[in-house]
Amino acid sequence: MKILFIYFNSKYRPRTLLSLSIIETIAKKLGHSTRIFDSSFYSCFFDKKDFHTLDAGIFKAADNLHIPPKRTDPYEDLKRVVDDFQPQLIAFSFYINQINAQRAILAPLKKEFPEIKILAGGSQCILNPEESIKEPYIDMMCYGEGEEFFKSLSEKMDRGEDISAIQGLWLKTDGGDILRNAITRLTELDNVPVQDWDSYDPVHIYGLFDGHAFRMGHVEFTRGCHYSCTYCGQKFIRNAFAKSGQKGFVRHKSPLIAVNEYKELKEKYDLEMFYFVDGNFSAMPTSILEELAKLYREKVGLPFIAQVHPQSINERKAELLGLMGCKHVSIGVESGNEEYRENVMGRKMSNRQIVNAIHWLKRNGVKVSTYNIIGMPGMDRKHVFETIDLNREAKADTSIVASFVPYPDSEITRRLINKGMLDPGKIKIVTQGTEPTIEIKEMSADEIKGLYSTFNLYLNLPKFTFPAIKMLERSGHVTNFVRKQIYRLMR
Repeated sequence: MKILFIYFNSKYRPRTLLSLSIIETIAKKLGHSTRIFDSSFYSCFFDKKDFHTLDAGIFKAADNLHIPPKRTDPYEDLKRVVDDFQPQLIAFSFYINQINAQRAILAPLKKEFPEIKILAGGSQCILNPEESIKEPYIDMMCYGEGEEFFKSLSEKMDRGEDISAIQGLWLKTDGGDILRNAITRLTELDNVPVQDWDSYDPVHIYGLFDGHAFRMGHVEFTRGCHYSCTYCGQKFIRNAFAKSGQKGFVRHKSPLIAVNEYKELKEKYDLEMFYFVDGNFSAMPTSILEELAKLYREKVGLPFIAQVHPQSINERKAELLGLMGCKHVSIGVESGNEEYRENVMGRKMSNRQIVNAIHWLKRNGVKVSTYNIIGMPGMDRKHVFETIDLNREAKADTSIVASFVPYPDSEITRRLINKGMLDPGKIKIVTQGTEPTIEIKEMSADEIKGLYSTFNLYLNLPKFTFPAIKMLERSGHVTNFVRKQIYRLMR
């Protein structure tokens, strides 16, 4: 069977997508013919507001990689691929912030090629399956994790067999009804194949880190998260599996199997770094990290990047990450107000836990970047400076700040809608948090924009400069120019 995968990527930076890569690899191993249509770098899809992260000192432009934008019509390009390849199945990973691009090319494609079945998978299909399946271009959907599901579906379709009883399948019937099967079984990670990235544009082997493009492999060791942050969907996904009686949502690979996988990828693709896309790489027990660190250092030996959670970092884990070769982690601070962080964000940790975790990591040679949120209901200017003060105390190497994005299926968004504090019709789902997405009574949109632009100045410059920095919160040709020059000097 011929299967066309569509890679939706609105950020102007290269990377492979783990979910798509794994499923495409499975398809190849089953003997199917595959291609990837890549939506990356189309000028019509790129959100120019993404450049604000450069102007606000959050990210650096790559000094060794230039990717020219695609000026052609993505739908016409996709149609040519479909005409040439003639797939029986089109599959994609559904992420809510890509929905406009999905609609722009898949809706007309479905009208022009109604005989081609379109399959959706990914987190959005678990977070909100009922709304996801309503998209008119989607014929069927994976409700759950896709590895075993896709094997069954593709093999049965290839043989012309009935697919209606496949676990996890949601299917639109010819009569207009929707068949809803129970959620899939959780994937045994040791059975996931080593990714094959040969179908991607070669530029996607690169990943950006600290202003440079490295040959970077995006991999996982753990899957799932223990925590219940209200702005994240992991709690809903965990609960969806728990309701079906399944346990063990947070899983990890066997260290030896994982390390052999990374070694194979390193050698095949001449990699320089790895990026662990795990939502919380430090979720594993310390004993497992000890085994993994030893094997990784001996067999792989490449630097890597990961995301960790303050409550899952202790002194020993920080030491092991340093020994293993971790060069950089991202860690969530989000708010400097303990009460707000616990009661509104669902993050039950003290400021001292955050500071200790960052200090332990830095002591072991691991650079740290913090995540921070501004512009949430209940956050005033004083609150933002509590967050700034906590970051200054922790002395992270870099900090990422985002204006609050109320993703439709997060707990915090549902709370705000139920309290009448948020109109669901006004949610801007396509923004990347570079500017305010909702109105709050505590601060104006202009004040939030100003604090976003100067957040990293307040973090890194002496406090006696704060009155001058406040002047730079105003938007204008002169203030914008001065901010950019200061950030360049800081870099």
